[in-house]
Amino acid sequence: MKKNYEKQERYALLKAKLSRALKNGFWFEALMIEYAIAEDRTSSILFYAKVSDNAYSHSKKLSNKLNSIEYQIGKKHPIISKKVSLSLIYDIKKWKDSRNELVHRACNYYDEESAQVIATEGAILVKKLSNDSAKVTRASKATEDK
Repeated sequence: MKKNYEKQERYALLKAKLSRALKNGFWFEALMIEYAIAEDRTSSILFYAKVSDNAYSHSKKLSNKLNSIEYQIGKKHPIISKKVSLSLIYDIKKWKDSRNELVHRACNYYDEESAQVIATEGAILVKKLSNDSAKVTRASKATEDK
C-alpha cells in the first residue's frame, strides 16, 4: 500500500481527471477512472474495517470486494454495517455490470448516450462510495484510539 500522502495526491489527480473527462464528454475515460476509484474505495473499506489484510491486492476484483462488503453489512459488522449503505452497494453492482457491458461491446456497437448516462451515474456513485469509505476510515481510527 502507498504512503497516505502519495495516495491522497493520486486520488486528487484522479478526481481532477474525472471532472475533466465528464466535462469534455470523454465517457470511456470517465468510466475507467470511476472503476479505479471504486476499486480503491472498496479496498479501503475492507482494509480499515479489518476485514482483509490484503484488500489492496491486484488479484481482488471489484465484484468480490462488493460482495464482501455486502456480506459484512448482512452480518452486522460493527463499522461497515453502520457506515456503508447497502443500497449503494447494490447500485454500484448494477452500475459495474452496465459499465462492463458497454466496454465489452464497444467495438461492435458504441452508444454515446448510454456511455454518458453510465459515466454520469458512476461519478455520483463513486462520490457516495468515497464518502462512506471516509466514514469507515474515521470510525476505524476512532476505535483504535480507544
